[in-house]
Amino acid sequence: RDISKYFEREFNTTLSAETISAITDRVFPEITAWKSRMLDLVYAICWLDAIHYKVKDDKGRAVTRAIYNVLGINKSGHKDILGMYIFESEGANFWLDVMTDLQNRGVRDILICCVDGLKGFPDTIQSVFPETSVQLCVVHQIRNSIKYVGNKHQKEFLKNFKTVYGAVSKDSALAQLDMVDEKWGEMYPMVMKNKGVFPSDTALEKLVYLAYRDISEKWTMPLPNWALIS
Repeated sequence: RDISKYFEREFNTTLSAETISAITDRVFPEITAWKSRMLDLVYAICWLDAIHYKVKDDKGRAVTRAIYNVLGINKSGHKDILGMYIFESEGANFWLDVMTDLQNRGVRDILICCVDGLKGFPDTIQSVFPETSVQLCVVHQIRNSIKYVGNKHQKEFLKNFKTVYGAVSKDSALAQLDMVDEKWGEMYPMVMKNKGVFPSDTALEKLVYLAYRDISEKWTMPLPNWALIS
């Protein structure tokens, strides 16, 4: 529906939401093949994170879904999304399914996994890949957000954002995030990354996959100075 409105506004062309949905349905076989493809034996670094979205269930209620993403750097220094998985919530048990799937698709070792502070996460990773070093870090998330903020606002934004990742509980963090969103969301929407309610899990999966397919076209070169690292 958002795409339909965009076409009407920008190109003065009417394209129904149903038509757009039918077009994107063509990527289903492509998604299935991509999710089951074999992977490299070894990855130098993997970032594992879950993003939460609102999705309508079969009764039309808005429920939370966690989409698990694994971004990997292979031995030649190239980036790739190794997989994406949709679950009802985030937890170490669900991440175990993710790690097992990577193993089943050919991965035998990951040198470094970068993750958040989810309880039990490091143990879950090392139960499948016992030689992997696990790095707990929030810095990459802060850096990814701050690049969208103007220089003159960065200091103040970081001060406000610290109340979110420094909160003592999830509820407190969500409350602080709402306050940050109220102050900065309109000025810097890319930082807050708000999404509406997706009509289904399938719609969410299509969106994430199409975004991956678009960005992966730019991942043609290894990371800078990778030869020095390897």
